[in-house]
Amino acid sequence: MTVQTLLGPYAEAIDTEIEAILHRGAPYVAQINSYFFGWLDESFNRVDNVNKGKRLRPIMTLLACEAITGDHKPALPLAAVVEIIHNYSLIHDDIADRDEERRGRPTVWKIWGNGIAINVGDALYTLAYKTILELNRPAEQVIAMQQVVVDTAIALARGQHYDITFERQVDVNETMYLDMIDGKTAALLDAALRLGAMAATNDQNVIDAYGAFGRNLGLAFQIQDDLLNIWVDSEITGKPQHSDLHNKKKSLPVTYAFGHASAADKARLTEIYADVDHDMTGDEIAFVLEVFDRINARTYTEQQVKNYTSAALAALDRTGVQSTAQDHLRALANMLIRRTS
Repeated sequence: MTVQTLLGPYAEAIDTEIEAILHRGAPYVAQINSYFFGWLDESFNRVDNVNKGKRLRPIMTLLACEAITGDHKPALPLAAVVEIIHNYSLIHDDIADRDEERRGRPTVWKIWGNGIAINVGDALYTLAYKTILELNRPAEQVIAMQQVVVDTAIALARGQHYDITFERQVDVNETMYLDMIDGKTAALLDAALRLGAMAATNDQNVIDAYGAFGRNLGLAFQIQDDLLNIWVDSEITGKPQHSDLHNKKKSLPVTYAFGHASAADKARLTEIYADVDHDMTGDEIAFVLEVFDRINARTYTEQQVKNYTSAALAALDRTGVQSTAQDHLRALANMLIRRTS
């Protein structure tokens, strides 16, 4: 049995919870949101076999709770919150990036326009907070969970802001890059694990350890994405190879190159990346790849993936929890890092 098959029932429970939240809290945009989540087509007819996304973040929320208590159900509303936050950010990202497709289907703004898409994303954003406030839990716990959601939303905005501004900035170093992906990718995984643990225990050391597991895993996940985009063939990953270079994204290998290339190579890299109004040409991509080879950028990138993965698994061990769900978390983490797509 694969990890995906094993976790399928969790994804179904999460979808059921999200659908209920959408129809109860914002029925006027429930159909459009249901389209984006993969349950309906453009005419709002029910569909199957659509790429809905893997639901990995909210599944981790459920697994963290189940690992501690043996039951994932208390964390279902929190898992829904995690996936709702993720999807509102994607709807807004698609507008900012002018992406016309996501998960193989037209994006919300492409079908219904920018105004509707912004409003739909705003409704999702607000539903995340509303869901937390309606939890049947002690007030101090609700406030603590709400604080996690607030901090995560701010981190996502910070990461997206840096990602956009870095597109027109040449002098982006590795520290700046790590700060960007900490907000754009790692913060939500931290929140996913942290909220799941908070649903199960008041032990702050355990909660913080699960959060550290998620944050380090998120950093490893994003750096692995950088590696795959540059050095793994698109026939294997299913994604356009070198698209990050073509779009002049400041990924980890690029920031490493600016810090370690020879003076001549750095001058040429600066010239290429300073031309912010044009995509990278094939010849320029070939040159950048040669620079990566000269400074062993792939080896360095692979080592950073290993370092953050090790830190994530060490944090998971620090929880002191031993259970089947804990084993599933470990297996899921390894699957994320070893993926080729």
